[in-house]
Amino acid sequence: MSYVVSYTTDAGEVRGGAVASAPAWADFADWAALLPGGHYPELRYLGAYGQCFPAAALADLEAELADALRVERPGAGVAEVGHRLLDGLRRRPAGATALLVTDRPPGAGAARETGEDAP
Repeated sequence: MSYVVSYTTDAGEVRGGAVASAPAWADFADWAALLPGGHYPELRYLGAYGQCFPAAALADLEAELADALRVERPGAGVAEVGHRLLDGLRRRPAGATALLVTDRPPGAGAARETGEDAP
């Protein structure tokens, strides 16, 4: 299973690329949880919940992630996930209001949220 980035825009969901395998995402989330919360609140929230919003928080997350990768010096696997996320943030679609890191296949959002099976 792999985790991908998805953005919410006024036009709907925009899927980004894969950012991590399940074990690599777990390692990234564990690393983010150990970061100083006063310096990296958006990054810690992303690691804990796999999401970032509103739009202004995306810019904060981008800056925090760039700083954490430089200052906190994660291991190679975590750094790889971080750099993939950072690349995605830098290329996020115009008008993006939220970022979600998910293992859902495309189009499965409504089914997951309502508990119904996807068509």
